[in-house]
Amino acid sequence: MNWSRVSGVEKRNRRDQSIVGPVVAELSVCGTQATSESLYGHTGEIICETAEKLGDCQIFIGRQGSRKLADRLLGGLEINLIQASTVPVTIMR
Repeated sequence: MNWSRVSGVEKRNRRDQSIVGPVVAELSVCGTQATSESLYGHTGEIICETAEKLGDCQIFIGRQGSRKLADRLLGGLEINLIQASTVPVTIMR
């Protein structure tokens, strides 16, 4: 396939189907209810809006340590979620 002729949206859709689709299928086989949806925009806002829309009761997010002082002081996605989410947020390291 000539990827230079494929649009950005089509590339994202194919990537989502090839990566996220199999994970959702495997979770379903294991008896876990899972869905997937690809959204683009401000990550913190999208996660909070989606959790509220779906009626989720908690958000789990992984965190890697940052060596940059600004990242430690200002936070990032994790801080945005804690501040904006209407459901509890658990940050795992």
